Amino acid sequence: MSKALVIAHRGASGYEYENSRAAFRAARARGADGVELDVHAAADGALFVHHDEVVSGTHITRSNTAQVRALRLPNGESVPTLEDALAAIDPALEVFVEVKSLPERFDDHLLSVLEGGSHRGRCAVHGFDHRIVKRLGLARPALPRG
Repeated sequence: MSKALVIAHRGASGYEYENSRAAFRAARARGADGVELDVHAAADGALFVHHDEVVSGTHITRSNTAQVRALRLPNGESVPTLEDALAAIDPALEVFVEVKSLPERFDDHLLSVLEGGSHRGRCAVHGFDHRIVKRLGLARPALPRG
């Protein structure tokens, strides 16, 4: 029988602010095998990690990179990009990316971020919008998805 995975939902969100660099860094020390995070595409294609589309009254999907980077989480950190989040997550951990919003024109950017860096081959995508997950699967059939 295979071992059940311990997934740190939005990072170690019981110990650090959810979807923050601190929560992602804390995940392995708290015994996680993987990390789940949420992604929204900004209007210019930058990929930001936050559960809700609105941060402090600002809509990620209607804003550009500079506008979202200026926002602060309750712990004082800026809203991380997907690249920032992956850099904070221990490379030994699996990464489960819930794609919340992603216009099709930014699919290749998301896929290139997931395929680069130290988590190559350790990322899976899922989401409630099955059309996005299907598109990503058609573009990369080997990409794990749910």
